[in-house]
Amino acid sequence: TSPHQRVRGPELAERLMRVLCETMLEKNEGSYLTVTQAYKYFCQLAQQRQLGTMKRSMFKATMQDLVRDLHGMGLRRDVADELGKQQEAWRGVRLIGAETVVG
Repeated sequence: TSPHQRVRGPELAERLMRVLCETMLEKNEGSYLTVTQAYKYFCQLAQQRQLGTMKRSMFKATMQDLVRDLHGMGLRRDVADELGKQQEAWRGVRLIGAETVVG
């Protein structure tokens, strides 16, 4: 590695989010993915790769742009959970193979 290359910079976290959006999200009518679920899963992936954590607010801003660009979906603030509480989520998309991680 070059002595001028950042090894653990924020661009690695953004690259991981892009991989998450491109390969681990699929459109699925009737499903939704909350910011909390996505962040929890992202943190676990980052920990496995020893990238450290990213502030949730930074994650949300970057993820919001990526999901809009790659899947054409905006973040909604009116998605109700099982208890009827409104939360921020992407409607019509779900994580693939993450059921055990983000229950």
